Amino acid sequence: MSTNTQISLFQEHNGVVEIKKHSALVAMNNIMSLQQRKATNALLKIAKDQLKREPNRRLFCTDTSILKRLAGIGRNENKELKQGLKNLVSLVIEYNILGKVKRERWAFPFLAYVKIEESGKGTVSKVWFELPTPILEAVKNPAMYVKLDLFILRGLNSKHSMALYETLMDYQNLNSISFDIEVLRRLMGVKEGQYKVFTMFKKRVLDVAVDRINQKTDLYVEYWIERQGRKVSKSIMVAVLFKSRNCYKNTM
Repeated sequence: MSTNTQISLFQEHNGVVEIKKHSALVAMNNIMSLQQRKATNALLKIAKDQLKREPNRRLFCTDTSILKRLAGIGRNENKELKQGLKNLVSLVIEYNILGKVKRERWAFPFLAYVKIEESGKGTVSKVWFELPTPILEAVKNPAMYVKLDLFILRGLNSKHSMALYETLMDYQNLNSISFDIEVLRRLMGVKEGQYKVFTMFKKRVLDVAVDRINQKTDLYVEYWIERQGRKVSKSIMVAVLFKSRNCYKNTM
């Protein structure tokens, strides 16, 4: 598929290149790498774009240059991209872990199929991919979704900040939301047994993610920890405010 047929992928509206991401796909246990999560968002955009022209399509194709540009993946990261996409066929992910969509839990890989074409010196030139039926339906008819700007997502350089940002955007109408600490750890992609001491989780993961969101996105985040006497309770309250959209630079 030529680049010209996918030109609408980069058509902006008020400086935004947007995806409508189903809420169940946002609230997942974030066992993907940062590059994989960025790539999956780009693949959702690409699939939606092609479905506009062919509503019954199941197998999608994109030039790798387009995928990289949408995802903010470096020009020379071919080996990592290739392996990351292949792993998405076998990596079983749990979705909707916050129970926002009918309190159902989904568990399956993000990709049902992927074929990667190379053109000299290991350079990936095209990616063919198929989405599992529930994800395909979520792309076609996202009854409950959040609008995300790929310009902003490109600028986040940790999987923790990206997962937290997407989640907070999905609950932006509430202005604040309370998370069970263990659920928040799963949403942000902290491995089981990692940063078991809360102060380490706070310092190495939560504070860093909040700082990056405040610096690089259109959200301003504050949080506070509920306590029971001197002990940290099991929940964290996060408050969200919107900043001016001029607070970041588009570099796509």
